[in-house]
Amino acid sequence: MVIFQKGVATLKAIEGDTLTLDVTVEQQAPRQAVQGLGLPAEVEVYLQRMSGSGNGTVTIDLTSLVPTSAMSARTTVDMEMSMSGNTQTLSRGTTLKMTMAPGR
Repeated sequence: MVIFQKGVATLKAIEGDTLTLDVTVEQQAPRQAVQGLGLPAEVEVYLQRMSGSGNGTVTIDLTSLVPTSAMSARTTVDMEMSMSGNTQTLSRGTTLKMTMAPGR
């Protein structure tokens, strides 16, 4: 599957050994045939559209191996499935919230 992704990190602050970045991400995919979904061979599946975006903050302590971050993203996927002349359109939206921090 072909997916285009653009990520931008903007340095917002430097305080001693700590960097704070704002992060944004955008994803898009063009219409394309989708393979390998475990469906019978006679089922044709096409990705009609995929788009997504997200943002968050990353804090990097230069004295630590693992940064601290909080991100959220939303992705929408529209697919079309065809078999024996019948077509079904499927739309899905997914929201992801992720945090990461060094272990204790």
